[in-house]
Amino acid sequence: MKIVIVGPGALGLLFYSLLRTGGNEVYLVDKDRQRAEFISCNGINFITVSGKVKRIKHVNITADPEDIPLPELIILTVKSYHTNSALKKIHPLLKENSYILSVQNGLSHVEVMPKYVAPDRILLGITNQGATRVDVNTVRHAGRGDTIIGTYLWDNFFRSHKFLRKLKTSFDKSGINTEIHRDIQSVIWSKLVINVGINALTAITGYKNGRLV
Repeated sequence: MKIVIVGPGALGLLFYSLLRTGGNEVYLVDKDRQRAEFISCNGINFITVSGKVKRIKHVNITADPEDIPLPELIILTVKSYHTNSALKKIHPLLKENSYILSVQNGLSHVEVMPKYVAPDRILLGITNQGATRVDVNTVRHAGRGDTIIGTYLWDNFFRSHKFLRKLKTSFDKSGINTEIHRDIQSVIWSKLVINVGINALTAITGYKNGRLV
């Protein structure tokens, strides 16, 4: 699949590494031009769950979305409060034939996305893949977990099911075990409750999420 990932944070770098290794044509969009140039020149250091370091060279990353071919799928991995600015930046890629999948935490992005994207092209998801960004271009796969995806519109589930199956196949092949759920918003609410507990622990201990896994 031709995929664009928006945001080279821990989750963005992890998904890029896994999806590239799985044989997909993957691109990264970064708001920070200097960081994009650094990652482009130095690649990504991907530390697997077992501790093995894989060097991913020739990373397709840019601060100019206009440079990217139109994708089948766009994945949002930015912080939820950056959704508005991220969607403005990637406006040239938001064409009617592309789906956009959010795997962000929280709920605020769910209200923002329909302002920029046709509701029937919006996919929502959660992921329990653990990721820790060690430095600007190094990510550690902190733990495996399921990824659950579905449609923003409940009544669009069956119309989008063929694409969801294609996406699941691509993700599974890349080591991102994926399930399709008809009522994804209820799943997101459940994860929000869990995150409230995890965030309390990180505040108390000072540990990052990856260390708690």
